[in-house]
Amino acid sequence: MSEAGPQQPVIGVALMEDFLNGAPSFFDVRWNDEAGHPVIHHDPSRINVFVHSDRHQEDFPDSRGGIIRVESEEELETFAESFLSKPVFLDVFCQNRKRSGNFRIITTAYFAVLVNSHHPKIKEQFENGIDQARKCLKNGERFALEFDFNNVIKAWFVDTLDGGALCQGSYFSKYGRICVTNHTKYQHCFDCSTETIDLWICCFPCCLLSCPAYTLFRNCTCKDIHVGMTGDICTLAVGRNRMPAHRRQPDNTDIEVPTEVVLCPPTYEEITGVTDNDQESYSLPNYGPPSYEDISKESTSDTVQLIGS
Repeated sequence: MSEAGPQQPVIGVALMEDFLNGAPSFFDVRWNDEAGHPVIHHDPSRINVFVHSDRHQEDFPDSRGGIIRVESEEELETFAESFLSKPVFLDVFCQNRKRSGNFRIITTAYFAVLVNSHHPKIKEQFENGIDQARKCLKNGERFALEFDFNNVIKAWFVDTLDGGALCQGSYFSKYGRICVTNHTKYQHCFDCSTETIDLWICCFPCCLLSCPAYTLFRNCTCKDIHVGMTGDICTLAVGRNRMPAHRRQPDNTDIEVPTEVVLCPPTYEEITGVTDNDQESYSLPNYGPPSYEDISKESTSDTVQLIGS
């Protein structure tokens, strides 16, 4: 397969509902009447799936989940080869909370996230983390290597809703981490962050004692390697192409209400380079906004405008 150039899209994002309505052919989406939700199988020779959110994990029964266990250098190399040879798919939950007068406005969404693992920027970040994990295995050390897409997706979410104005309430994202370990994953509930602010408020005395103790314990028993993944984000052309929206609600109520936003998205082949007809080629059609089967050649700066109003 040909190399992806630096000008190509790095990460593609779509609402999960829209993705399921227009998934590429190597995803087999079927409705399960008994379970009451769709069941999505994929071709593991063409894509890596790491879906592990509470909401969608059962929808993707073949997903590798968010924790990959490796016990030897051979297993680590097998994972690295698989990660870099196929696009990566995961789901990320984002939420924004802000107040307006007597109302609390809550915006939530589950996003399908598609990562172009052939892109040099992704390769560099991934290989830096793998190199550190290799050293740990050679030295017989326990490690937990974490590839974190949460912050880059959250930054895009902030820019989408408020044009980058972080002051517009609080934002957080989760389920965007992939952990490779020969021990256990790091528990982020012990962090002091927007993800855990409610826990800290409710249990401040316990958190004040337990969080430093947990950090000390991890430092003594395991080497935690955190790789904050970065890259340009574009919106994928699937389904209805809508962003989540919000509605004014009285205090202590949550609601998710979709609203339509104008998008000019690229396609699946632009991000992954994997086509249904030829997995070894990268192509982009010359017409219309690209479809989900196109994510590879065109520059996002020239062809993709994330959000219109």
